[in-house]
Amino acid sequence: MICSCCALSADEAAIEGVTIVSPADLPKIEPASATPTQAAFTFQLPDNSSKEVIFTEKPLGVDFRKSIPMTVKAVKMDSVAHAAGIDTQWVLTHVQGAAVPSDLKEAMAKIMEAVRELPQK
Repeated sequence: MICSCCALSADEAAIEGVTIVSPADLPKIEPASATPTQAAFTFQLPDNSSKEVIFTEKPLGVDFRKSIPMTVKAVKMDSVAHAAGIDTQWVLTHVQGAAVPSDLKEAMAKIMEAVRELPQK
C-alpha cells in the first residue's frame, strides 16, 4: 500500500539525494544497555492492598524475615527503601513481575538477581 501523500505520479520527479535501502541492509542496532537498571518489587500491605516499588540503586536497606512469606522485618533509616516508604509487616509478593518462589533460598536468589546490576547509592 502506498500513501497518497508520498506516492509520485508519472509526471513528478523523485526527490534527489534519497537512497532507498532494504531493511536487511540496515545496521543492527543493539539496545543501549543490556543490564537492568531497575528492580520492581510488589508488596502486599497490611490492609491487603498492593504497592509496587521500583528500585534504581542499592543497597535497598530492607531486612526480611528469614521465612516465607517474605515479610519486611526492618527498614534502615535514610535508605532507598525508607525513601520509597516501605514499612515493616509488608509482604513481598512479586519480584520483576514474577511471583516470589515458595522456597526461601529461591526467593532470596530471585531478589539478589533483581538487584545485582543496580548501581550503588
